[in-house]
Amino acid sequence: MKTKNLHLLLFIVISFLISCNSTPTEKVLNIDNVNITGDAKENLKVVPGEYTMKVVDDIIVIPIKFELIKKYEEITGHNDIRQWHTSPELGNIDLIPLDKSGIPIPDIGLDFSPATSNDYAKFEDLLNGEVGDQMLIVFKWSYFSKKEIIKRIMEDSEGIEIGDADFTVLSKDISDAANTSSQSSDSFAQNDSEEWDELLDTYEEYIDNYIKILKKVKDGDASVMTEYVEIMKNANELAEKFDNAKDEMSANNYSRFMELQTKMLNAAASLNQ
Repeated sequence: MKTKNLHLLLFIVISFLISCNSTPTEKVLNIDNVNITGDAKENLKVVPGEYTMKVVDDIIVIPIKFELIKKYEEITGHNDIRQWHTSPELGNIDLIPLDKSGIPIPDIGLDFSPATSNDYAKFEDLLNGEVGDQMLIVFKWSYFSKKEIIKRIMEDSEGIEIGDADFTVLSKDISDAANTSSQSSDSFAQNDSEEWDELLDTYEEYIDNYIKILKKVKDGDASVMTEYVEIMKNANELAEKFDNAKDEMSANNYSRFMELQTKMLNAAASLNQ
C-alpha cells in the first residue's frame, strides 16, 4: 500500500512539474492603439480586438487585421532623380511582441514576419484599395526549436507593435554615372544572392529531414532520437547563419526563406491532424 501511495505521489509531483514547465499553446491578446513605425504609419492601422497567438510545433502564428486609413500618395522626383511606384509595396514589415509594460520582449532572435508571400501580397492589395478596407494578415515567428524563447514569448506577450513598415521604392537615375554605379551594385547583389541561394538549399534539406523525423515520431519509431540530436546540431548552425538574414537577403531570397518556413509549418500541421 505504501509503495502504491509513493508511486501515486511521484506521479502527481511529476505531472505538476510538467504542467508548470509546459509552454502555453494558445494565448489571446487584447490589442488596441498599436504603434506603427515606417512610411506606412499614416496609411495603415491595426484594427482593435482580440487576437489569438498559437504555437504549432516550433512556430508561433498570429493573424492581425489591418485597415487602410489613408490612400497612398505617389512619390515624385527631385533634382536629377526620378522615383515612382507602379503600385505601393511594403518591404520587410515586422510584428514585435510586447510585454505588459509595453516593452519589446528581448532576445527572441527574429521578429514576426508575414507568414507567406501571399501575406505580403495582401498588404499591396490593401494599399491599392479604398479607405476603410480591411485585410487579415498572418504573421509567424520561427527560430529553429528555441523552446525557451517560445515559452517566453507565449507567457510574456501582452501586446504588439509594427515596425519597418516602409515602402519599396523603384528609382531611376537619369545620369550615366549613376547608371554605371547601379550596375556595379547589381553585380555585388548578384553574388550575395547566390551565396544565400546555397544556404537556402541547405535549409531546404534540413526541413526535408525535419519532416521525415516528424513522420517517424508519429509512427512511434524509437530510433528517431539519434537523428533528432544530429538535426538539432544543424538547426543551431543554421540559426546563427540566418540570424540577420532579413536585413541582408534580397527580396527574392527572403521570399523563398518564408516559403520554406511555410512548408515546414504546413507539414507539421498536417501530421498533427
